[in-house]
Amino acid sequence: MNYLIAVEKSEFATAFKTLIGSVFDLKKEQNSSQKACEKDDTRALLIEKQLTDLLAEVLDEKKCPKIAVFQSAMIKCREYLLTCLYHLEVAPDNNASQRAIRIIKVKLGGTPQKVSGQFKTGQQTFCVIRSVIDTLIKRKVELIQNIQVILNLQPE
Repeated sequence: MNYLIAVEKSEFATAFKTLIGSVFDLKKEQNSSQKACEKDDTRALLIEKQLTDLLAEVLDEKKCPKIAVFQSAMIKCREYLLTCLYHLEVAPDNNASQRAIRIIKVKLGGTPQKVSGQFKTGQQTFCVIRSVIDTLIKRKVELIQNIQVILNLQPE
């Protein structure tokens, strides 16, 4: 959002950034109280309405092309944008996902990121296996035992 605000200086981008800040503030409250919003929670409903209004705004695509593309993408995934407000276990950002895939990237001091391992084949399989392992680790369950259970599952 900071990039969009700097490049296209749009009120839409500033309003969207403020909305995201409201989501993070509410999520902090939820984490402290260990209670997610119910469907009729006035705070969540206000954020939902603000998001709906922002996504309904008609933007000048010639004046703000990048923001128009961003808005279009947000409209497509609208139903998933505020899931974190209704489920404590859902984070408001994708930082954990970014960290999970970082294992296949190596950052060399000052140089561009390079992909380690340089897969020729098997990228999809690696990602699925890595995802399962990361999920087991995040759930703090026995890794080897659960992998064995998964491997022993037979499709019906």
